[in-house]
Amino acid sequence: MKARHSSICTVALLVAAIALSGCSSKKLQPAFEPVYDDPYSFEAYLENRKKADRSSMSQEERFAYDNRTASLSTMRESGIPLPNLHLIEQAKTALGTPYVPGGTDTQGFDCSGFVQWAYRNVGVTLPRTAREQSVMGRPIKSGSMMAGDIVAFPHLGASTPESEDNCAVMAAQELSAYLETGNTTHSVNLPNITLPRTPGMPRVCVIHLNVSGLINKLTSVISEAGGNIENMISGSRKEYAYTLFDLSGNLPADLAERLEEVPDVIRSRVI
Repeated sequence: MKARHSSICTVALLVAAIALSGCSSKKLQPAFEPVYDDPYSFEAYLENRKKADRSSMSQEERFAYDNRTASLSTMRESGIPLPNLHLIEQAKTALGTPYVPGGTDTQGFDCSGFVQWAYRNVGVTLPRTAREQSVMGRPIKSGSMMAGDIVAFPHLGASTPESEDNCAVMAAQELSAYLETGNTTHSVNLPNITLPRTPGMPRVCVIHLNVSGLINKLTSVISEAGGNIENMISGSRKEYAYTLFDLSGNLPADLAERLEEVPDVIRSRVI
């Protein structure tokens, strides 16, 4: 989510922390005590995630479920309080909501409206604008900040219109590269993979689990389908992996579907 302001910088939720512009670092006062219908409901939710029947999920569902569970566990183990985790999870439910100037709900947000909405959903009342939000709470040292705190900073070069444009261009270029070439940069779940594209040569992109012997199974499917591997690159990030194949030969139209039938393959596409 991105907006441009003349006097106050943008407000952004970056996966694990909420940041907005204004003054110095602040923590809510009192020290973030949200209201729950059931004080243990969110903690029970975290525990129940560990007991879920993963065998009934598709590969893509398991991929998303495991990534979210690991993220929650990592933050919990690092000492982030349960109320802060609850805030982060509430904020993530708004992913995909369009940017709307002045918006304050899931029909559309602006940046400070999003922050106000996320905190309100866990029982904390914040004012509407970034300027007002930036003077709430009490100052804390930067080393004491954690996910869920509000960080306020002056309107400096990092939030100039030029830098915001550059960030937008970079994100668009990286998304475009993934869609057009399969190459990944700064991915949350996948390794950084770059394979120069050969004009006119089909490329197969496969997201899969990082398990022994799977590459051999993929190459066997490609060979049986009449494809010849001209170039290939593979990498992994923890339990997930990503592989690109540049192929020659007469390839069947259903090659991606055949590859997805291989156990431990999450998604495959041909570009």
